Amino acid sequence: MVATGTPQHGGLTMSNECETYVVFLSSDGQVRKRVKDRSIDLPLPENTFAFFFYDIFFTMTNQGRQRSDPCNYSGTVYYKASFSTPEDAKTLYPEDATHIESVFARGAAIGVVRCRQGQWRAFFQGDMIINE
Repeated sequence: MVATGTPQHGGLTMSNECETYVVFLSSDGQVRKRVKDRSIDLPLPENTFAFFFYDIFFTMTNQGRQRSDPCNYSGTVYYKASFSTPEDAKTLYPEDATHIESVFARGAAIGVVRCRQGQWRAFFQGDMIINE
């Protein structure tokens, strides 16, 4: 994905590019990879339980190439996970009740997700689950 343009800023001509990355979350850590677009139909590394996208913008000016901080984060896409309200999850998994409550308490979570490897994560507006 590339966005190009030539806006004027302070008399300097700039060209802009956008690179999109995916971050795969797994029990082995995180893997970052540059991708062409935000299609969720992509091969997943082994042990991946979730992934998300973000962009980095580059601006080329007469004074060199500048890079933005990561931005435009997508929601998290969970692979083979199950969604629950915290109350239902605590009933189904009473041994995890304290952890479930602390996960749900993070920010504006609308539920919790039990990932395919047993981890609990907060589920936010914009997140999704694929079970293919």
